[in-house]
Amino acid sequence: MKRTWLIFTGGLALGIALAALFQGRDAKGLERDLGRRTGASVHLTETFNAGIRENRRTRQEPLVIRPKEIGMEDLLNFLKEMSQKKQSGDPNFLELVRYGAMIGELDVDGVQNLITQLDTMVASDPQFEDLAEFAATMAFMRWCEVDGPGALAELLVSESPLMREESDDFAKAGIEAWTAADPEGARAWIEKEVRKLDQMLQAGEKPNELETVLDQGELYKVFLEEYVEARGQDALDVFANVQNEEVKSKLRDHVIESLAEREDSVAELQTLLAQTEPGELNSRREVMRKLAVKANAESRSWVEQQAPTKERDHLVTLIAGEYLKTDPAAAAAWYLQQELVGETRDQDRYSRIFGVWRQKNLLEANAWLRSQPDTQSRDVAESLAANSAVGQKDYLGAVAWVSGIQRDGLRRQAFENIIKNAQRQEDGVLPEGMLAAAKEAGFELRE
Repeated sequence: MKRTWLIFTGGLALGIALAALFQGRDAKGLERDLGRRTGASVHLTETFNAGIRENRRTRQEPLVIRPKEIGMEDLLNFLKEMSQKKQSGDPNFLELVRYGAMIGELDVDGVQNLITQLDTMVASDPQFEDLAEFAATMAFMRWCEVDGPGALAELLVSESPLMREESDDFAKAGIEAWTAADPEGARAWIEKEVRKLDQMLQAGEKPNELETVLDQGELYKVFLEEYVEARGQDALDVFANVQNEEVKSKLRDHVIESLAEREDSVAELQTLLAQTEPGELNSRREVMRKLAVKANAESRSWVEQQAPTKERDHLVTLIAGEYLKTDPAAAAAWYLQQELVGETRDQDRYSRIFGVWRQKNLLEANAWLRSQPDTQSRDVAESLAANSAVGQKDYLGAVAWVSGIQRDGLRRQAFENIIKNAQRQEDGVLPEGMLAAAKEAGFELRE
């Protein structure tokens, strides 16, 4: 029963995606359409059952319709027809499901045959390429389910234009499908390949194509996403014997990021944070993103103990963003106290603080900004304040904010923005008081 359900859902997913490609519509929209039709079907069923209960119909034997047996030629013809049709209505969803399920049942010979046929069809009709690439990717995922090592080895030497031109995408999709179907088999293969990469790097050798894909980290990420889902923190042991510190750091970064995405316990998130190392920004950012929401004080305490770096700047900003949502005044004070190294650090801080605070209380945000030292660091925040003033139809206040901007280019741009927005709000007419205030502030209006 489980296998039948997997085949059905896989076919349905492919059917929805194929329909999206066919009609240029997004898959979620198609799912909603399908849901509406299902709802209508339920309503008809309820009405029908009510009729039976009231003896309004007599019972009849159901008419069983069996779909015809479909083969490779049928599949190819169906895909070709799909690529040639125009947007003339919804496709037959049952057909889409059946053909999608067929791809999910192919053996290795069937997959190879399908990809070869798709290459041939694209060569004769380039407009077929998008649909062919999608179907070939699904077929390659099936190949990896059946024979992961063989599929990925073939990817390195394949002469298939579809596979060769999109080898990275094929590898990622294949690893994902293989890991979901056979986590330990995929782990054994990727550990072997990583050992090979590790040895090559230790010896100063140049990685080959597959090892280059591995070294870039994306293939690790795809594998780990699925493996963490299946095995949890066991993933931390997968690369315990890697010697190259750069490779090991990348792997640990991806593992902890994936674990953090699935973790809600503050204590466990803190444990994961303690296992990260400087430079592992993906994992630290993901752990901190969740801690900043669940335990902002703890996240602030941790980051305060870190040495100033650009990496720390990112984390401080992330924490401050969450803190500002709950206590803008305290958050602004904390944020401004932090030692940052980025070149635009002060300008960024003022604009971020004001940008969040104005959504909560514009009057308080304005008062805070006016209380800050009148330097160029305020410029971007003042342009935001001017826009907010226009939104409140406080046109004189908008001019006053723009007048305080010290950088000429930004001041001119901000002034033009408030003029344009004011005219839009006032049906193309510039408020008289705004015009006088602008002239008094030294702005020249363009004809």
